[in-house]
Amino acid sequence: MHTGVMQTFKIGKSALVALVFSFFFLNLISCGPVEPKGNIILKDLNTDDFDNLTLSGNFRAFYVNADSSFVSVETYENVADNLKINVKNQTLSIKEKRPTKKVDFYNITIYSKYQIKEIEIDKMVELNISSEIKTDQFRLNAKNNAKFIGSLRSRVAEIVMSEKSRVNLRGQTQHAKLKISDTASIIAPYWEIDRASLDAGKNSYTELNVKDSLRGTVKNTAQLVYYQQPVQALKIERSATVHQRILE
Repeated sequence: MHTGVMQTFKIGKSALVALVFSFFFLNLISCGPVEPKGNIILKDLNTDDFDNLTLSGNFRAFYVNADSSFVSVETYENVADNLKINVKNQTLSIKEKRPTKKVDFYNITIYSKYQIKEIEIDKMVELNISSEIKTDQFRLNAKNNAKFIGSLRSRVAEIVMSEKSRVNLRGQTQHAKLKISDTASIIAPYWEIDRASLDAGKNSYTELNVKDSLRGTVKNTAQLVYYQQPVQALKIERSATVHQRILE
């Protein structure tokens, strides 16, 4: 009887070890990066109307002002299925459920009935504005390795950037408020600004076209290049670099 119990215990213990190993193996697979499989598909998804965007992942996105609101995804089917797309409180959110890897074709086109007022981009997202954003107040928050390329026409614009994010802007704004940190960079020689308030720190790079007044701080080893001849009221630390240039 004792021997039978021990054998049963050994078999049960082995089965338990195999079960635990299988669980961790399946969990590892389910949590690993998604790699492309099969053919490229085009998938359209109708959405509720929105005027804010939150994008996070490793994809390229295009924004178009249109007659209706929807999202068009062109990539591999399993990569498209990995996206979580929803609208809540007038904010369109597009995020990856799991990280992606080795995806060579991955485009998302965002069509919005209303002009976008606020954008947050994160991770490796690259957002291109196909039509100029026209709004009274605009806010952009770029983090990690995200990139933003586009044209803006607004009364007020607030730009917050961190880590290795990149922004290229053009257009016109009356009052721009910028906070640039880490190694983030904004290159906007053709973004015509009347008044700019700047907080530049760490090893950031800022390039602006300012007409009337330029105020704020340039700290650490931050670099600033500005065009035209605004009234300049900057606090510049010794380790920072500021240059005034003529736009050619």
